[in-house]
Amino acid sequence: MYGILIYDGVEPIDLGATFGVLSIARRIAHDLAFAGVARSTGLVTCANGMQVVANHSFADAPDFAEIIVTGGPGWQEAAEDDATLEYLRTTKARISSICTGAMIVAAAGLLDGKRA
Repeated sequence: MYGILIYDGVEPIDLGATFGVLSIARRIAHDLAFAGVARSTGLVTCANGMQVVANHSFADAPDFAEIIVTGGPGWQEAAEDDATLEYLRTTKARISSICTGAMIVAAAGLLDGKRA
């Protein structure tokens, strides 16, 4: 199962691209599953004001195989959010990122000593 990290100020195109690609992939890999994860369940406000729903909070998130960290102008606040950084540091999932989502991954210390 894929977890898609969302946070206030996330860029809608990053969400659309991520959910869209996984949705199309599910047409072939029917058991593919994915869900949004955020600091808390419920509404998250995107960079353009659109709201999306986080299916899971960090506290109740399933054991994702991979977490995709999305980008957007809210990355700076997310990169300073202790709960977000701790979640990324402690998950057993493989982590990938889109655009400025890499800055959140770096703030968690997960890129230290690595090329990105």
